[in-house]
Amino acid sequence: STLRGDSLRAMQKRGWTEEQFVLRIPPLQPGEKREMMNRYLKDLFARGLEAHLQDRVLAAPQTANPLFLRTVLDELRLRSAFGTLDKDLDEMLRCAEPAALFVHVLKNLERDFTPPEHPELVHRALGLMGVALRGLSENELLQLLSSSPDPAGDPLPRHYWSPLYLALEESLVSREGQLSFFHDYLRSAIWREYLDEENELDAVRTRLAEPALRWREGNAFGATLRAYGFENGIRHLIDSGRVDDAAGLLLDIDYRQAAARALHQARPVLDDVQRVRQAESQQRSFDVGRASELTVIALKGRQQLTTHLREMLDRMAGEADWEAVVSLASIESDESMRLLLACRAITHRNGNIPDDIRVQLQTILSAWANASGKPEWEKVLSQLLRGTLTEV
Repeated sequence: STLRGDSLRAMQKRGWTEEQFVLRIPPLQPGEKREMMNRYLKDLFARGLEAHLQDRVLAAPQTANPLFLRTVLDELRLRSAFGTLDKDLDEMLRCAEPAALFVHVLKNLERDFTPPEHPELVHRALGLMGVALRGLSENELLQLLSSSPDPAGDPLPRHYWSPLYLALEESLVSREGQLSFFHDYLRSAIWREYLDEENELDAVRTRLAEPALRWREGNAFGATLRAYGFENGIRHLIDSGRVDDAAGLLLDIDYRQAAARALHQARPVLDDVQRVRQAESQQRSFDVGRASELTVIALKGRQQLTTHLREMLDRMAGEADWEAVVSLASIESDESMRLLLACRAITHRNGNIPDDIRVQLQTILSAWANASGKPEWEKVLSQLLRGTLTEV
């Protein structure tokens, strides 16, 4: 199931919304609402509502939406005192639809989970999740929420975040450790409440772009946040109007190479160049010189990155930094090209590779050879790592 938006458009492209594939579920009927309410409260929590409160919940047309009904029950169960049940229910039933109800939920979260030391914790945490271009892990969120100049080494202490996470757990989903929203009603409420002003939105985008802006500080952010910065930082900078900063990063060959290395491919870097070129063309003050440089990068970027990559491979091989050699070679998505680059580096140190390193290289490169589907690579690797093949 989905709301209108990107998910529905993706489903439409795949043909999943054709009539024969669609099951239409009508709103809950009064008897269904009563049964769901009673079973949810009694069976799961051994709780119940007084008859007059039940009647008010059941009479509200909004509670024909199962998510609205469950959210009302959860708020009454978890965050209302006995003496405030009527008042709290009044406030929730004034909400015409789920997104408005979740604005009410956000206010309750602020009231209950805002420590004095971090007065904007709820606002900042959910704002970051609302703007992020992918889910964020808990470790990434704790770094982004830190006020320290060293977020990786001094993240926000977990005990501030954990109560808020537990309160929101039913509305979040974890995909490979990355947290995102289980439904778009909460995201809509966050944009309505926390991201409706340009300065708030720009502050969040700037924070999410910071790993890219501080890319030279290798230990400022963890590895996954650095990768997020390389993948999405340019877009956040453009969206916040910081086109000059985005262009400055992409005009730096070292940044472009570091981004390609972190993302294991050059294509996203060249896509960012195109984004900045387009954003620059829409600015009132158009820097002709910078636009020309970006055009050259766009036209020759792949070749420049490849040339620089080979220079770095030679240098890393000369320094016997084999971990870096493997990392650089893995930028290529094609296994045969990975193997060519790795073998090129090995020839620079042939005969001078310690036995334990040879074993590690053999393991990694053999896996690439098997994935390439070309068995002749195994013979090349075997000869090369024994020192009997001198040219690649």
